[in-house]
Amino acid sequence: MYTLQQMPINPKTISRRMYTKLPFPLEFHIHIFDLQNPEEVQNGGKPHFKDIGPYVFHEYLLKHDTIDDEENDTLQFTMRKTWIFKPKLSKGLTGEEIITTVHPVLNSLALAVNVDRKALLPMISDVIQIMFEPTSPFWTGRAMDLLFDGIPIDCSSNNFKVKAICSVFETGDNPSIQPLTDDGSQFKFSLFGAFNHSSNGVFKVSRGKKIMSDVGRVLEVDGNLEVDAWYSDEENQFKGTDGYFIPPFRSIDDEIWAFERALCISLNLQYKQKTYNRGAPLRTFGQNLDRFATNEAYCRENGSCPIPGTLDLFNCIGVPIIATLPHFLDTHPSLLEHVQSGLKPNRKDHEIFASIDLKTGIPLLGAKRLQLNFEMVPIPLVDVMKNLTSMIFPFIWIEERFKLPGIYVALLHLTLISSQRLVKIIEWLCFTLIPIAGFASLTIHYLIKLGQITVIDDSAKSMGRNAVIDGAIKMVNKRNHISHG
Repeated sequence: MYTLQQMPINPKTISRRMYTKLPFPLEFHIHIFDLQNPEEVQNGGKPHFKDIGPYVFHEYLLKHDTIDDEENDTLQFTMRKTWIFKPKLSKGLTGEEIITTVHPVLNSLALAVNVDRKALLPMISDVIQIMFEPTSPFWTGRAMDLLFDGIPIDCSSNNFKVKAICSVFETGDNPSIQPLTDDGSQFKFSLFGAFNHSSNGVFKVSRGKKIMSDVGRVLEVDGNLEVDAWYSDEENQFKGTDGYFIPPFRSIDDEIWAFERALCISLNLQYKQKTYNRGAPLRTFGQNLDRFATNEAYCRENGSCPIPGTLDLFNCIGVPIIATLPHFLDTHPSLLEHVQSGLKPNRKDHEIFASIDLKTGIPLLGAKRLQLNFEMVPIPLVDVMKNLTSMIFPFIWIEERFKLPGIYVALLHLTLISSQRLVKIIEWLCFTLIPIAGFASLTIHYLIKLGQITVIDDSAKSMGRNAVIDGAIKMVNKRNHISHG
């Protein structure tokens, strides 16, 4: 059947062309939590935020440097994402807005060392003072500097402690920090700049030609058979696809898994409800982050475990960043209690969901949403952080929004869904028209005997008697050929 032939991602299939180069962009939205009362928060007060966003980008996905392994039925590729800013879609935002948020480098250095290397805090305190000369743990500047253009980091000091830290920047192990000068004296930090139009990992996946239920399943990432972040072999395993492809013939009882490289985890979507979109009956699946708080594999080495509704990324990235749903949706109430104002969680704008045609595995609508927060704590040895209140501090939230364009919805109906209806029509014709055709031929024969029909020639008689039967038989043969092809 055509549907089955086109589902694997081996060369020359429709699925392969869509999988390796999505012919339309996704929408990538970024929101920044602009801190309205930094002095008050520095002295122990509750933060008041303003959600600035969305900054809307078109996101183009390309899987290049592809290598097919026929024997093992796998495909290897390098993932590349390209973001292009769209001011007209950004509700008047330009990226020139001046915002205030936690200083990402200063706080990362101090908070990371405070977790498992407290003996180094005096050194880090000196480095922070020399490099940043801070009067506050917060940073104020252009929104686009934080996101893509970069916040300057001064490594020009000859102090050996500063040199030691800056030598780590030079290794390139942290792609968010990029050199500004060739001599290693100046660097810059941005959240997304270094990842734009560059490699986002080398994946190896199953093509699904031999086992269709495995189509798109992640087998290796960057040459590794699993991640090395969590205290459980099972939780370190790759589960599901890369999130941009779903195997066909799912049911509502099946969980849908997707591996998220940036988070070192596989997320599972669970069935929520039946929905309709542009005439297509869909099943909507959703995800919250509850399972991480009840699984000791996601705890830190010191025994600290995630708060309900959160994912602690320290074991993944080495910085105490806490992931939640936007605006603390579905988290423990204590997280919102530490915020004075500015966060208003609601399911419509902040939940993760995907609305899918289960037979084909094609998502028609979806949104992947996540908020990144700093685990703020007071650090007495760092002067500008000594009076902070312990809390999960909102930083940014992002949304990857998917909506299958109308022309592809029509193509889905014509080539995939309609082909299933065609089989039903053929079955009906086989069981209905063949008996009718047989009855018609007997009737025609009887009328000829009575002289009610004049036979012009043998060929015409043959056409009249067998046309319907021949047509039905051809359709039966075609059906058998399609089903077994």
